[in-house]
Amino acid sequence: MQTYRVLLVEDRRIHKLYLEQLLHASGRYVLVGTETSMKDALLFCGHTAVDLIITEAADRTGMTCFQALAECRRKYSHIRSVVITDSVDQSFLERAEECGADSFWYAEDRQANLLSVLDRTMEGKSAFPAHPPVVKIGQMESRDFSAKELQILREVAKGYSNKEIAERLRMSYYTVRDYVQGMLEKTYLQNRTELAVVAASIGLIVLEKAE
Repeated sequence: MQTYRVLLVEDRRIHKLYLEQLLHASGRYVLVGTETSMKDALLFCGHTAVDLIITEAADRTGMTCFQALAECRRKYSHIRSVVITDSVDQSFLERAEECGADSFWYAEDRQANLLSVLDRTMEGKSAFPAHPPVVKIGQMESRDFSAKELQILREVAKGYSNKEIAERLRMSYYTVRDYVQGMLEKTYLQNRTELAVVAASIGLIVLEKAE
């Protein structure tokens, strides 16, 4: 049976232990190293042979993997990569494809087994879900949010007022106000603070740190 050398990029202990056990039990994926960021993973690949990188889309601080993963693809085109996440943020799926990741896996996706995604990836086939898993926020499902609503919701979660959001996104104050009010009415949540807290807690949005 062919085996593959895996570099795991994960900064959460419980997640790391679970993935390590999963890889070990498979018998075909050999863990050659673990790092806490894709930037460190880049350095690791410079001195150790790696066939596959499994990386979390964003770490605990909100730092995402995409920029460093794109650089890794340019430097080490032979290394395959799978981006994983327990968030259902739609933007992660899109950015993983843009940066050249081979596959993507949602922890919330009960239909896709991670090992099957790894196997497909090492066979030279990409595995990207059509859309994120559906979760509920208040009385609304995550798939019912528009891209513009999610964009504004991220700004709300950062603590910006409607006026500040309008300036940042180059929209009118009244348009932003109507979007926020519309989300509150559809979710039946009490206020913008509750809306932002709930959205972040279920992984609908992730507050990112600049890469």
